[in-house]
Amino acid sequence: MRPSEPDVTAHQNSEAEPPVRAALQLLAEARAGRPALFLNGEAHPALHPLAVVQPHKTLRNAFPVGDYNGVDRFAEVHVLATPSKQETLEYLALARRAVSPGGLIFLAVENGLGADGWRRRFRPERADSKYHARLLQLNPELLPESGDPRALRTPEGQDFESCPGLFSWDRFDPGSQMLLSCMPDELPGYGADFGCGPGLLARELLDRCERVDAFDVDVRAVAACRVNTDGKVRTQWMDLAREGPIRKYSWITLNPPFHAGGREQRALGIALLGRAVRNLEPGGTLWLVANQDLPYEAVLDELGMKCEQLKRKGGYKVLQARALPSSRSAAPVASEPAGPRSRPGKLDRKQLAAEEWQKEGGDFQRPAGRNPNSTPRKYR
Repeated sequence: MRPSEPDVTAHQNSEAEPPVRAALQLLAEARAGRPALFLNGEAHPALHPLAVVQPHKTLRNAFPVGDYNGVDRFAEVHVLATPSKQETLEYLALARRAVSPGGLIFLAVENGLGADGWRRRFRPERADSKYHARLLQLNPELLPESGDPRALRTPEGQDFESCPGLFSWDRFDPGSQMLLSCMPDELPGYGADFGCGPGLLARELLDRCERVDAFDVDVRAVAACRVNTDGKVRTQWMDLAREGPIRKYSWITLNPPFHAGGREQRALGIALLGRAVRNLEPGGTLWLVANQDLPYEAVLDELGMKCEQLKRKGGYKVLQARALPSSRSAAPVASEPAGPRSRPGKLDRKQLAAEEWQKEGGDFQRPAGRNPNSTPRKYR
């Protein structure tokens, strides 16, 4: 997950920090009003995007223009760097294919995200520096020819699909594996995975419960989750820091993020904790894995939850939290109508992924019952 929040970090130079992401502000000041394709774009009143590629739901919804169709060409393309080097390279490859002959490509990147490395790698025709960020005008001929940040692929040696930019995109992260090892073989009622990523935890949970719903702020994660669970998990593209499902659940799994855009933002994890608690049924259980130093026990106590630490190893801790009597978890749940539902037959895996770019909700299919003969998968 990667929501944008103002960066209020003080700088040691005389320039004041802009009230938005530093690289975005630098781009807006240098290229104000220029019509452009904006890749990994974030809205700014000075910019004039003609089309965008932005997988984050809230950031995408801030634009009044359409998604890039992969066909049109633009005289100018803007790219906002991400914390993932490989993901940024794929945005640059897309920019190369999308720019018109003789057109301009600009990469905006904070110094903390490796601006100097990008400068050395691509030898920009022009470089501006401000707000501890750089704006690089790049020669399209020096950029990668292949790559698409929207495309799912199978990581080497794995049996699932994902893409750079998703959390632990090429492996089943050890924190979620440890969480899974602490959960019972049979889970009651309907459950949900908040921040599902490519759906590897949800895929394992299918054998332990009646139904799993999965939510993520990144539309690529939602597409990957549907593909990796063969459409058996109900998925929805949703920014859980700002909205929530209508349904309440018997149990919820959560591995809260505490970084966004390369910066630590503990408030994000706390917001997701609050959302999960509000979406639990009375007596429901929250299963949580987090870094050992994050003080989520105190947060859960404030939310009226009884918390127990089940395991602590390798820098992680697994917490189980249940609502106390008269818990605040009974507060009303902010909700949004679910996306369109249908019960499709077996869908082509690429079709499943492509559909997520066309709508916010998924096509839903109820999973089969638990398979008592299933064996745990082994991950690298």
